[in-house]
Amino acid sequence: MLLEAIKKPVAFVTTMDDLVNTRHYAYLDVAVVNATWDYWNLDKLFAGSDKREVSIATVTRILTINRCIMPLAKSRIPEWFQKTSLPWLLGINPSQLYSSRIFRELPVIESHKNRMCDYLFQRFRRRSPDSMKSVFYDLSSTTFSGSKCVLMKYGHCKEGFEDHIVLALVVNRDGLPFYWEVFPGGTADSKTINWLLKCLKEKFKIRGVTVVFYRGMVSDDNLKLLEHEEVKYISAMDKNQIESITEIDFKKYSDFSTDKIREQAEMLDEFTKVNPDTYYQEINMEGKRRYILCFNPQFFKDQRKAREQAVKDFNLTVELVNEELQKTGNAREYQASYDKFKKASIKAKLSSFITIK
Repeated sequence: MLLEAIKKPVAFVTTMDDLVNTRHYAYLDVAVVNATWDYWNLDKLFAGSDKREVSIATVTRILTINRCIMPLAKSRIPEWFQKTSLPWLLGINPSQLYSSRIFRELPVIESHKNRMCDYLFQRFRRRSPDSMKSVFYDLSSTTFSGSKCVLMKYGHCKEGFEDHIVLALVVNRDGLPFYWEVFPGGTADSKTINWLLKCLKEKFKIRGVTVVFYRGMVSDDNLKLLEHEEVKYISAMDKNQIESITEIDFKKYSDFSTDKIREQAEMLDEFTKVNPDTYYQEINMEGKRRYILCFNPQFFKDQRKAREQAVKDFNLTVELVNEELQKTGNAREYQASYDKFKKASIKAKLSSFITIK
């Protein structure tokens, strides 16, 4: 090392104790998502005569990586970009990425949406044909703090009553998304089945697929539509629907306990055991519809534990509200007081199990 230092005027001798980190750049999480982008060869989506200083594919890649690991407002992404290893990984000078460039490219990225969906669908089908034999469909919502979104509407969503839009997502059996859509706020879940059918049959030409969706989309009209189109489906039903169809008195299961549930499940003679967490009983057939009642011991334990905790939390709320009401003296209003307890019970999802007097 001494000889090297003598040969090269810029070289010097040091020790590990003299080295100090003065700056940190995010690497591993960024590199993993970047490698995932390359694995699916997503740059191919934007192939063409792109003569931009920073290509559309690269801007989309950066936005995607940020969305996966540290979602930020678009205006803050250039600052985040400089604190990561992406300038080195992508060979881009940090000064080349600025907020106006990102905002300018957003409509262009959006115009590639259908091409993205087609590309992903074809890749998944070639990679694993069986993974496209069943698709899973779900809806969610996201709220807004702004006021200029043309799709935004005020109404009930998962966060309560807020300004929101509805997001629809279709994934294959492996959980990989290949189609999505944004609907106006207030769009009823059950009203989107028509869109899903059109998506599967006209856009992707999928035949013989089984569609899996949750109970919020179940309506007689929807089921008849799916059956008319000869689309197989799997969904769940509400408790009152199950009771009316099965005519089973569920009170006979009221002595189930979390401590003995595994042993009690083994004694369900009318059920067939599939695995330690799945027991089923075929109820009946109604036309082409097949009704199957399932029981999951682990789910039973989880629900019972969650309910016990909810009751405990609700009782704490009752104590706190009562303390507040005691301080008001004679100024209490019956309906306003009642509504406080009722709102708390609904929030705790206990309104079906408790009575307020």
